[in-house]
Amino acid sequence: MDTKRSPELWDKLESESSRAFEAFKLFMYLPPAERSVAGAWREWTDNPEAGRPSPFFEGWAREYAWPERARAYDAHIERIRRRGMERPSRRRPPSRPGRSSGLEDASTSL
Repeated sequence: MDTKRSPELWDKLESESSRAFEAFKLFMYLPPAERSVAGAWREWTDNPEAGRPSPFFEGWAREYAWPERARAYDAHIERIRRRGMERPSRRRPPSRPGRSSGLEDASTSL
């Protein structure tokens, strides 16, 4: 049985250079509402005033499907977030109004 975990869509692609993958990560980690190739280019160049991305940078974004991969990553993070929010509600039943939790307030026991 093959126990290797298959790579996720947002992982480095086999044909993707290390530099292209680093650029993709800048794109992917931008907030979704602000995500753009131009925004990633500004991060890449460390120049908030940078204009249009270079042709090689735009080529990477197209060739390696940055928007699709970033959306897959966003969906993955959202699933994790939802699971984290659901777990506590499964562990403890909701408290009922008017019932003591069994813990006394230290100030009332004096």
